[in-house]
Amino acid sequence: MSAVILETAARELHWTEDEATANASTALARDGQLKAESSNDVSPAPEPKWRAEAERLVPRRECLGPSSTSTALQAKDGKLLPALWAMIEEAGDEFHDVTALAEYWADGSRSIAVIADLVSLETGRPPSDLPLRYFRLLAQAGLVELQETPL
Repeated sequence: MSAVILETAARELHWTEDEATANASTALARDGQLKAESSNDVSPAPEPKWRAEAERLVPRRECLGPSSTSTALQAKDGKLLPALWAMIEEAGDEFHDVTALAEYWADGSRSIAVIADLVSLETGRPPSDLPLRYFRLLAQAGLVELQETPL
């Protein structure tokens, strides 16, 4: 009985190996074909207008940890609250995720463009100008310092 089980297992193993090899070969061929097709007509996408400014600015937080933005803005300069509300309205659901992650990555050494890319990797959303606008607002309130770096 055990010989029959071993023989069956060996046949299945060979079938599985053959199937995996065939699938890998097909995938590699398809990948090579896609690369050949895509290399012919791909041109780099133009940089968004906000990106050049975001590459020059490095935010440095004045306080540790994430800020309670609306409370801090109200305490520092209540005139900035309508700008925050407009930003929240425009960004919708992504506002709180993006801004919390952006503050996390703001360590005084990363540019806003790098921070936007890191946030994009975490959220799965394309990089946007939201971190740039948010850090500008925080800078107006004195919650972060935006240091300009030469390119």
